[in-house]
Amino acid sequence: MFPLIDRRDPLSGVELALSEEISRAAQDVGISLDAAEIRFEETPDRSLGHIGTSIGFKLAKETRKSPEVILKEITGRMKKIEGVEEIRIKGGYINVRLDIPLISREVIEAATKGQLGRGLFSGNVMVEHTSANPVHPLHIGSGRNSVIGDTLARILSFMGYNVRRHYLVNDCGLQSAYIALGKQIVGEKPRGKVDHWYGLIYAAVNQAIELKKGNKEAENNLKRIRGKDPELVDLIVERIMSMNNPEEEVYEILRRYQRGEQEIKSLLRSSAEEVISGFRQTLRRIGIEHDEYDWESDMIWSGLVEKVALMLQPYTSKENGAVYLDMNKAREKGIKVPENLPERFYLSRSDGTWLYTMTDIAYSYKKLVEIGVERCYNVVGAEQTMEQSQVRVGVALLGLDPDRIIHLGYELVSLAEGEMSGRKGIYITVDEVLDETAKRASKLIAGRDIEEDISEKVAVGAFRYAMLSIDPKKKLQFNWDRVLNLEENSGPFIQYSYTRAVSILRKAGYVPKDYDTKLLSSGLEEDLILLIARIPKILRDSVDLLRPDLIVQHANEMAKKFNKFYEEIPVIQSENKLRDARLKLVEAFKESLGSLMDIAGIPRMERM
Repeated sequence: MFPLIDRRDPLSGVELALSEEISRAAQDVGISLDAAEIRFEETPDRSLGHIGTSIGFKLAKETRKSPEVILKEITGRMKKIEGVEEIRIKGGYINVRLDIPLISREVIEAATKGQLGRGLFSGNVMVEHTSANPVHPLHIGSGRNSVIGDTLARILSFMGYNVRRHYLVNDCGLQSAYIALGKQIVGEKPRGKVDHWYGLIYAAVNQAIELKKGNKEAENNLKRIRGKDPELVDLIVERIMSMNNPEEEVYEILRRYQRGEQEIKSLLRSSAEEVISGFRQTLRRIGIEHDEYDWESDMIWSGLVEKVALMLQPYTSKENGAVYLDMNKAREKGIKVPENLPERFYLSRSDGTWLYTMTDIAYSYKKLVEIGVERCYNVVGAEQTMEQSQVRVGVALLGLDPDRIIHLGYELVSLAEGEMSGRKGIYITVDEVLDETAKRASKLIAGRDIEEDISEKVAVGAFRYAMLSIDPKKKLQFNWDRVLNLEENSGPFIQYSYTRAVSILRKAGYVPKDYDTKLLSSGLEEDLILLIARIPKILRDSVDLLRPDLIVQHANEMAKKFNKFYEEIPVIQSENKLRDARLKLVEAFKESLGSLMDIAGIPRMERM
């Protein structure tokens, strides 16, 4: 008999014991088989068993024997494993029927104590996410980054890691200089929500400069932008058109800011801080907080960027005053350089101002050396994949392990009418989505006897689910129906399933201490138990595959299964012992689904 490996992950414990025993038995018959090569998956048909492995096909190729013959030899030498009821061979598969009453008790106990999948790992890690340029309000594209990054951080924290959540404020790029120029022109205090006000200034300055350059599209863009604040936009256009060279004005602001001149520091930094304050209001609405806001300007003014640049100097060259990393020099150093990277990776402009590429390398040094995290997950758009690879080359040249920097790339969010553009003022803000969703939810619950105002919680659940619901590597086209869907495959659907479980337990008036899992014999009960049991694996896969979407997908599957259970299986009306077993299962469902909701940032509610 093998003991269950870890009470916090009973199913994986059985699978690990099976893998090790299959490996040992294989050695007994003269076959070398590493337990790590044996992977178990759910069987497509419950009549075959609960889990299975296709390892027989691999062994057949190596031994040139029938897979069934090999597997029968191996399984014939296996010892009894706790949690396993029966092992069957079919073709190249080893199929396993689990001891469901035993697994059920372990899973239910772990789930109701809040231990299922929790605290399995340790270490210090960082998740850098959101990091939107402080020039316009957080739009749904930035919102996708925020929700993906925050959910990854919550997963890692739940699994036992000490997680730092950081935001890199990119205030030393041209975009911030546009804001500073606009603030100089307007010269007044912000009106309304501050980040929205600055977003209007940013778009107006951009399009006014484009109009000055003769871009005809800019005229139409300005007409659209002007509708938000005619007086403000007209002032900006008038002043920009009167300048000899407004683009040079922008570059001069940036040069002076990076040099740390006090007048420009006060102007640009204060504007960026005001935008960030607006970001923080929005992020708090969706349950997101950062431990630290790291300013690009601070890294330049403190000398960190210069220090790291000097460390990279043996591998750099110059062209017209612009500094670049020479990939040939990196190869000569023995650094593995991806074939798709250009030979030159520019770190500065010809005027000496640093590009974000250089500050990204310096920031990586700060993360790994000065802060000292074991690894850092950078949640950055997929369009920056090449730049992230170049940063990793820079990290390697600093003598650090580039694998400690992990890029979670995600595709952008688009609108049905086309791509979003902050420069043109074309975007839908996170604030707008939350406000509209809360408004829709308020109409749905109007007149119901509900003590708490749940509309904001429904809005947050709907938004976070919509941003998480598909693989980050796939593009997400925004449409209102998707976010505002309060039915199946949505945050509110999961919230509703949770409140159903709460309602059953409230009506019962008690949760039993003693219960018999052998009575949970229906297919629906078995399915529900196995879905709960797979949560630790879902957590691991979501990190290993960089797929936080797996969390809400599994939560949705659990919700669907529970709703079917709710409709077809009597709980409170069952006879005493069966009622106790089912109430305990409902409690396990409530706690485990609640944990997934907490991880995904979907608010729990007692009533809905």
